[in-house]
Amino acid sequence: MGAHTPGPWRIADDIHPSFLKVDGPSFKLNVVMWAAHLGESDYQSRLADLRLIAAAPDLLEALEDLIRNHKENKGEGLGIGPLIKAKAAIAKAKGEQPCMTPTPSQPSPSGCRLPASSASC
Repeated sequence: MGAHTPGPWRIADDIHPSFLKVDGPSFKLNVVMWAAHLGESDYQSRLADLRLIAAAPDLLEALEDLIRNHKENKGEGLGIGPLIKAKAAIAKAKGEQPCMTPTPSQPSPSGCRLPASSASC
């Protein structure tokens, strides 16, 4: 099995109001967003699909980092870096603002704080 095209992949809307696309370093995936037979729920479903497609490289990398970190620590807990990376990839897939707090004392741009005793935003 060949390797996938590395990220970043992003959603772009610069071709036509009825289309959105996912741009990767070596490809473009165009998706019809509006047509006579498509309604608002179709648009929202397709947009969610595009977010998930665009986040695929980030999700894969974050999961690989979690597994590697788990093995390196022999299951004794995860480092904060892989958890933050995983949360950012999930937020990208859902179209949400990521909570990217590198330390417990520094707020992220979205205002999230990482509790000193916790690895969650």
